[in-house]
Amino acid sequence: MAYREVEGSVSNAWDFDQNNVLEGVYINKRINVGPNNSCLYEIRQANSEVVAVWGSTVIDFRMTNVPLNSQVKIEYIGKVKNPKTGRQFKEFKVFVDDEVKTESINAELETTSLENKEKGIL
Repeated sequence: MAYREVEGSVSNAWDFDQNNVLEGVYINKRINVGPNNSCLYEIRQANSEVVAVWGSTVIDFRMTNVPLNSQVKIEYIGKVKNPKTGRQFKEFKVFVDDEVKTESINAELETTSLENKEKGIL
């Protein structure tokens, strides 16, 4: 029996301070990632680059109703003060394009999934 090393895919993290809008296809959600057991959402941009979005209370809440393989746009609004608590938080808006044909997206994802399996990336 021969073992081979398997590596996970590494995505660039979205820097919303540098670029406040991220658009692409929502391809994956990882849970319990990092020291804070956060969610990590992966978005494939039009240039095929996969960008990771760290979850937060706001992002996690907004992403609960976004189906995988959806065309999404996430916009960083800035820091907002909660009127009830007086605490500041980072506000994001999440948009879904319901008109994008998911068949072509699914076909692309299946192809990528097969390529990743061949490379040892699951």
